[in-house]
Amino acid sequence: MLNESCPRQLAALADRLRDTEKDLQDRLRLGEKFEQSAPSPAVEAGLRPVLEKVLAGAPDGVSWDVECQGAVCKLAVTTRDGVEYDWHEKVQSRELRKVAGGMSFQAGRPGQDPVSKEPVAIHEAFLEVNDAHAASGMDLLDDLIRRMAASGAYAACSRRAAEPGYVALMLQLDPVQRSIAVHAGGTLASSPAGRCVVEAFERMAAATAMPEGVLGAVRYTTVELPQ
Repeated sequence: MLNESCPRQLAALADRLRDTEKDLQDRLRLGEKFEQSAPSPAVEAGLRPVLEKVLAGAPDGVSWDVECQGAVCKLAVTTRDGVEYDWHEKVQSRELRKVAGGMSFQAGRPGQDPVSKEPVAIHEAFLEVNDAHAASGMDLLDDLIRRMAASGAYAACSRRAAEPGYVALMLQLDPVQRSIAVHAGGTLASSPAGRCVVEAFERMAAATAMPEGVLGAVRYTTVELPQ
């Protein structure tokens, strides 16, 4: 006779296995996720128009292409030798980050144009396209910035500012740890006023509720003091 506890134990084991598989998947590098996934033409069709828009100003001597597998897309940017183009900044624009929250960039490698035989540099970036039903990490960080501005913390920190300046902040939402890290730079970053701003952000970030499945995001903001 089958032990009545066996089905429950098997169900619990299956749940743990699914959780473990999800955790391992979350910890893979984007390049590894790309290599382990099947081609996804629908994801590529959705991402390509956004890339065409943000890279529309590329000068002569710059070309790009994108290929998607699973939720990860590989963007290849080719620049002719001597042509300068800050495509990294374009790709990290707010417009694209709303579509692809996860990004990683690879060091460029030398190559050769197959037609002209001119030397070129080949750069690659991996972009993880957001789940349309997942909570937006960018919206959550925007809301955090709005709440901080309305909290009165900047005025309180201004009283510690010995001289005018600014704090440049990078807010980084980690979807695996479900936490927000606050990184600071700027002329007042190490001053009492700057530390006051950072600590206020950290307290509010720690108290921010994280929706299940929230997407990773990075947001930059600058706080000028006094105000």
